[in-house]
Amino acid sequence: MSDEFDPEAIFEGAFGVPEEENPLEDFLERVNEIKSGTLNQRLLKIQHLLDGMNVSHYDLGSPHNWEDWLQEETDDSYDWIIPDLLERGERVIVVAAEGVGKSFLARQVAIMTAAGLHPFTGGRMKPLKTLTIDLENPDRILRRTSRRIMNMAREKTWMKSNETINAHLLLKPAGVNLFDPAQKKAVEEVIKELKPDILFMGPLYKSFIEQGGRSAESQATEIAMYYDYLRYEYDVALWLEQHAPLGNALQGRDLRPFGSAVWSRWPEFGLALSPDATVPGSYVVKFFRGARDQRPWPETMHRGSSLDFPFVVDSFRSVQ
Repeated sequence: MSDEFDPEAIFEGAFGVPEEENPLEDFLERVNEIKSGTLNQRLLKIQHLLDGMNVSHYDLGSPHNWEDWLQEETDDSYDWIIPDLLERGERVIVVAAEGVGKSFLARQVAIMTAAGLHPFTGGRMKPLKTLTIDLENPDRILRRTSRRIMNMAREKTWMKSNETINAHLLLKPAGVNLFDPAQKKAVEEVIKELKPDILFMGPLYKSFIEQGGRSAESQATEIAMYYDYLRYEYDVALWLEQHAPLGNALQGRDLRPFGSAVWSRWPEFGLALSPDATVPGSYVVKFFRGARDQRPWPETMHRGSSLDFPFVVDSFRSVQ
């Protein structure tokens, strides 16, 4: 191989024929400064320059003086989507053992809020648009277990009978892999089309396939960052489900998210749903992490009769 090379040909081969706005002159000037090293070493340096040109500008924004920032006239009032409970863009993870009912609860919240009903008080609220991406339950089971919720919502809603309850469902019982760019794009296309106020999705462990050679912490961090991207890019709140780790006979079930500790630190609200051993059909709702704001989340609930929603709240956490 000859030691002679043509920087302009390399540039055009990577980018096509340069247009007027391409920074060709600056690129060629920097290439011509590369004098030392073998041909391969110089080509690697040129490749580094090309890689840098492919990176779009990222603006971190400007730092603020704390005092000046706090004195700015701006609206920092609550941006509720569920009154007094959940703001736009916030993150909820609900943890429970298998079969306790976290998917039931998510469906109830998704359908009731779309019907203009507060999911825990039944009070009137602005109807939301919701999207549930179910990564676990088969079609037939979902139909049987959700029909009661939808019928009850239609019966109790203040909306007119010809108005659509904008609760949407996508079934992927085999799960998805959010490490796969094609699958990420497919999920985003659905969100972009429907523009939901809340995205319900889970269980978390079925939203990605673990990659060999990487720690659970790094993988969970990458997936959490992607969920954060979804909520900022599409202005959507997240309601995610996750199983609890298996316990043992002495300690019982550890009610925190299965997998990396990232999921215990990440959400604004981490709810742990547990059957009340002293009252059959009743449940206790605890936090597996400290909440970032005081809200009236349910504290105790019970399974409703066939004439009510699956979960009926008995008491709420006091808000100080």
